[in-house]
Amino acid sequence: MAKKSIVGDVINFEGMVYGPANEMGVVAVFAKACHQLGFIIEEIRAEFPDCTARKRVARGWERIRIEFEFKSSNFRKHGHDPEGCELIVCWEHDWLESTVAVLALKPYIEQQQANVSAPLNRVRIADPVEIRRATLSDGGIKNGYINIKPIDEFWPEECLGGNVETAPKHLIVEFQGVGRIATDISGRHKTFRGAHREIREFFGKHELIAGQVVEIIRLTEYEYKVRPGSGA
Repeated sequence: MAKKSIVGDVINFEGMVYGPANEMGVVAVFAKACHQLGFIIEEIRAEFPDCTARKRVARGWERIRIEFEFKSSNFRKHGHDPEGCELIVCWEHDWLESTVAVLALKPYIEQQQANVSAPLNRVRIADPVEIRRATLSDGGIKNGYINIKPIDEFWPEECLGGNVETAPKHLIVEFQGVGRIATDISGRHKTFRGAHREIREFFGKHELIAGQVVEIIRLTEYEYKVRPGSGA
């Protein structure tokens, strides 16, 4: 029996009738769109990273290493080293915690198909997230807090409260597997104010102990995620 032909949605872009249904389709779309997106391709190969290109910047053309994926989360599933490339080019961006910049082609093609007065020559590249790490202490495990004093620069200034006074603006912090809370940074203890219950639950759920590390990820300016560190 012949293998079924599976294609993506109709895009009618630069001679391509259908959108990608796999990584190879992403390569084809990028090759068609690279000039419009401000890139020139130097090399495409069958090993990590998939592509070496030049990206248009203010001073000229900057060399950039690219890995192609159908979904950005496949980069993590395939076990690629984030230090090995500067950009993930994908069709769908579903990995908001990526520490590598991401260029999703699907939104760009959808914009090209929209009723606009002139072609859109650029698409936004999602910036890599920032991560800090904090080591758990005996006191933190016992009393339900994470000592974030060593990473004091990681928080917006308007989210830093006093010993008693809350900050002018709150953060949204998600503790992986537990849930999200609105909080600010306590001036006295340099930890998430009023989050002792959620932090204890987070410690228990992941069986964390003193000496282990948690990762704190900045997703947006006021949104963060806390998860067990590698090896925890």
